[in-house]
Amino acid sequence: MGSTRTGGLAASRRASYALTITVHNLVAAPSPRTTLRLQNAKDDSLAEADVPPIEAPLNPKPRRAEVEVSVKGSPSGKCRVLLDPWDDVKEVMEVNNRLGVSSPA
Repeated sequence: MGSTRTGGLAASRRASYALTITVHNLVAAPSPRTTLRLQNAKDDSLAEADVPPIEAPLNPKPRRAEVEVSVKGSPSGKCRVLLDPWDDVKEVMEVNNRLGVSSPA
């Protein structure tokens, strides 16, 4: 599969937060459906979202999917985004499936 990149953590008036993650497929094979999880610093799961299958790139540009994770309440401190948290997808490099994010103040 590919890497994760945050699009930002934004507050709404309903005291909930939405985190938009861009998931990339950088390899020559399609990536299967998987899960994206948002965890706090204590490894508690705050939210999960489905990541759709992503086609293989046909040129040097990666294929992408935008995935939004909604969190009820107000997460505090540092959080972590995990792509494929159960390691179901076999990959050569797994280190790019984790991303640290800071929650809004």
